[in-house]
Amino acid sequence: MRHRTIVRAYLALGLAGWLMLLVGCGDDQSSDGATAGQTVANKSPATKQTPTALLEKPPKDKPPPKPKEKVAIPLPEDEDLPPAVMPKVVMSAEHAKACLVKVGQAMPEISLTTVSLTTGAGTQQPLSALYGKKATVVFFWDSTSIYSQQELRDLDRDVLRRYGSRGVAVVGVNVGQSSEEAQRAISAAGAKFPQRFDPHGTALAKIATKRLPRTYLLDAKGNIVWLDNEYSTFTRRELRMAVRAVLGQ
Repeated sequence: MRHRTIVRAYLALGLAGWLMLLVGCGDDQSSDGATAGQTVANKSPATKQTPTALLEKPPKDKPPPKPKEKVAIPLPEDEDLPPAVMPKVVMSAEHAKACLVKVGQAMPEISLTTVSLTTGAGTQQPLSALYGKKATVVFFWDSTSIYSQQELRDLDRDVLRRYGSRGVAVVGVNVGQSSEEAQRAISAAGAKFPQRFDPHGTALAKIATKRLPRTYLLDAKGNIVWLDNEYSTFTRRELRMAVRAVLGQ
């Protein structure tokens, strides 16, 4: 009897040990499984994050602003002006000394070179062959002067377009430059009136000693009725006034 009791006790203790062992193994496996899961999770590849700077498109270079075209100040229409009076020519003693011909005198007979745009050949022609029926504007210039360049642009719209049909002619005389240099300036200005050339300055030497541009207004007989040895807004206004006075407007 006692022997059976001892055996039963040993069996109970063994069963309890096995149960404890099983519980411990289960905990270890759960712990190992969790650790393994965490390890796998930690080893899973992280999502690559692309820097925002790489996703943004680089800004395109903005083109430089186009330069504004130079717009000439419009002159009032003839009907908006009072009757014209021939403006008086006033200049300093130094400028007057440089003028070899003055108001009231006839424009000297001068010969100028005309250049063919197709062949480049030049021939001589008297300035008087280009005179208008009622008046003529003679404009001596060179392309190195910004005032000459401006007057090249203005004479077309200020004089030729307004008064060309009324017998007023405009003649440009380039002084001291090659015909190629002069033609580039003429094309850039869009000047449409006749151009002649004085490459050695021999024609200008009969009229003045220096200073360009020079503008002369001649009447129907070729006499100088107005002149200016510079170019400005004041010159532009007075030239138009002088032309209107010659036409009797």
